[in-house]
Amino acid sequence: MPAGRSGLVPSEVIAAALPLRIGGYALNDPILTLFGLSWSLNISCPWSVPELGFNADTPNSGDRVPELVGLDLLRLDVVEGRLPAFQLSAGVSIVVDDADDPNDEPWVMSLPSLVITAGTQSPYWS
Repeated sequence: MPAGRSGLVPSEVIAAALPLRIGGYALNDPILTLFGLSWSLNISCPWSVPELGFNADTPNSGDRVPELVGLDLLRLDVVEGRLPAFQLSAGVSIVVDDADDPNDEPWVMSLPSLVITAGTQSPYWS
């Protein structure tokens, strides 16, 4: 499994940085950006928050996204052959819904000194 400069694969780097508190958001349909102190997550494809009953296509979804502010990003679940689900506190998840192109990079996470752009279907994920 290829590793970065730290010797860790991206899933390990993200796990080491968790939990991350969501301090704010930006929504530019359908692009969802969540951010906190020294980190950000940019989702540029269809996404959903099934537990709260809204997604990128929900009318006025911008009125619902603030419900995510104050929650913590706790875990990134990657199901083989699928895109990830970002597990948040309060039993909430953000599911990346678009798996059309396995080489696509439908989300980008920025952490201190590292930007993760490899899609979870790449060989960099364990």
